Amino acid sequence: MAPSTAEEDKQVEQAVMRLLLEDRGLFTTGEIIKETGGRVLPAADAIARLKRAGLVHEFGSYVFASRSAVVSADLWTDA
Repeated sequence: MAPSTAEEDKQVEQAVMRLLLEDRGLFTTGEIIKETGGRVLPAADAIARLKRAGLVHEFGSYVFASRSAVVSADLWTDA
């Protein structure tokens, strides 16, 4: 059974955050699209939702995890 739209949205958001938090660098939107399955609209929508939530920032064509997202991830993981 194919995942629902809401499930797919959540999966793409998780993939974007995982990518941004693991490497903690700047990624182009194109790199994020490629790393999350190559589909433009789901990746762009995920970035927009995460940006509205304050978890990512955009600088030109670059996307990176917000300080809040990084600190939160550090609190929830055994580093």
